[in-house]
Amino acid sequence: MNLKEPIIKKFVLLTERGWRDLSLSVLLLFFIFYLAYWFVGNSALLFDPLFQNDDARTLLFPFHLYSADQGLARSVLAQEMLHQNLPAIRLLYFIFIKLTDIFWASKIIQGICFLIVFVSGVILARSRRFGPAGGVLLVFLFLHNSQVVNRIAGGMPRSFGFPLFSLWVAGILANHKIARAISCGASALFYPPVMLLILGAEGIRCFTGGFNLTSPFFWKKVRFYFWLVGGSFFIFFVSMSLVKSEGHTFTLSEARGNPAFGHEGFLTHTEGIPFASPAELFANNFLSPFRNLPNANSDRGEQREKAFMLFSLLEFSEGASLLFIVLFLLLVFSRQTPRPPGLVELIISSMVIYVLSRFFAFRLYVPERYYFYGMTAAGSLLAISVLGLLKPQVKKISRSLYRNVAVIIFMSVLLATSGGGALSNNGVTIEGYSHADLFHFIRSLPPDAHILAHPMEGDDILYWAGRDSMGGYETLHLFNVELWERRKREIEEIIQALYSVNSSDLIATCRKYGITHVLVNKEYYRDDFKERALYLEPFKSFARELLAPINREDLVLTRIPSPAVIYEETFYQIVDVSRLELLWNQR
Repeated sequence: MNLKEPIIKKFVLLTERGWRDLSLSVLLLFFIFYLAYWFVGNSALLFDPLFQNDDARTLLFPFHLYSADQGLARSVLAQEMLHQNLPAIRLLYFIFIKLTDIFWASKIIQGICFLIVFVSGVILARSRRFGPAGGVLLVFLFLHNSQVVNRIAGGMPRSFGFPLFSLWVAGILANHKIARAISCGASALFYPPVMLLILGAEGIRCFTGGFNLTSPFFWKKVRFYFWLVGGSFFIFFVSMSLVKSEGHTFTLSEARGNPAFGHEGFLTHTEGIPFASPAELFANNFLSPFRNLPNANSDRGEQREKAFMLFSLLEFSEGASLLFIVLFLLLVFSRQTPRPPGLVELIISSMVIYVLSRFFAFRLYVPERYYFYGMTAAGSLLAISVLGLLKPQVKKISRSLYRNVAVIIFMSVLLATSGGGALSNNGVTIEGYSHADLFHFIRSLPPDAHILAHPMEGDDILYWAGRDSMGGYETLHLFNVELWERRKREIEEIIQALYSVNSSDLIATCRKYGITHVLVNKEYYRDDFKERALYLEPFKSFARELLAPINREDLVLTRIPSPAVIYEETFYQIVDVSRLELLWNQR
């Protein structure tokens, strides 16, 4: 070919192989640019240790016990919550906290989860059936889905749910048994709800092909499945034997009588009792890979600003997601692509285990988890299979071209209709900047300091400052009957102490629990203190009844002697209990 020929003529004269290579280059460049955008858009999530997920105050604060400071060495709450974590998570945090600290450790473990997604993409890209288009699409769909990223955020057990599902999706599509086995076994270690979903789908897949007892292929499938079940449950039971928990889990009938499980309590509207209607929720999660609507933790305007959207109405994403499903089904029924392997089995598994989790709630944890993880993964599996296996009847070079172009078009349209998927601070719902000086001062207190604070703030002390407190919202042991009853009494005593009208009552509570300091938020003691004191049920009703006859001037913490205050900023005071008691006794 003459180098002086016009560029357009060179494209016209490209061979089929040349077009295939060009389409692959465009696909990879597109993907690289998207990754750059995604990493920048999620920089706080990925690289800022002072941006964390709010559930860190439940699951991760006990890992301060692995630090040299030992500020929680005497904390009953920390010891209880530590041993309720799965041992695999405890081991990871033990290693990484020794190398860094608790805040960077969560980023590293979160990074491992994202790495699993990339490894899954590589497995699919290297498979003979799919090639690079399938691998790129797998990674893209899991990273672009804001609710997937939200669940991975924080480096917690649930962070492994979607990454291990991506590994299983790659394994089932590429017929990679090792990937399927690892995803199931690792789920048993890190997030058992995903293990149940995978085992359900694998079981249906194993036995729906008929019972041909003379077929070696049938017995090969059966052997693999029984090894999968046996190995996974062995890992699960060994892991759970190292988890310490007193008492028993709430049954459904017990939970129905507890307002904490209601929609004004501690669970979301999809988790709480009465359970939400599942049909719409199953459908919404199945469609979630194809739309990226704002979530409660992000500002709608800021999301639009950071998105690629070409349409002024986010609601267009709803219609586009349905059009994608219709298109995928048309391609399957017209035999332009084979039936997605594992798709129907995963949907049935999600439904069956969801029903079982409703029946055995809450022994199989919150039922919402089963459609949330299962159906979201199923939607992604559908798209990856349909586009990644497009045109199987044509020769290899041609089908690679078709698939590369199809994935480029799909990714472009998805970005145009649902945004870039890098939502503002997605998954990082708490930050350590606003009150950095306060937490720094609390961290400077002796390791045996024990701090009384409002239930909405006690958990922050445990996590950000690494000092013991009476805890609060995040440390209620909601699913355990006996621990819940104990924590409920403690929270009620906290509320009574913080709104005491007699100094002796506050001091008595401090002595009972070994409280050395009180964190006073001045905002809770203004004229509207009764409204500000209200908490989630059942504590909202308790506080309303307690405070009904009380006037603001009666509260002892509105009259703190200045010498007892050892730290003060705009909204907060830290009061030394020993000084406070001495000053009150001198009156």
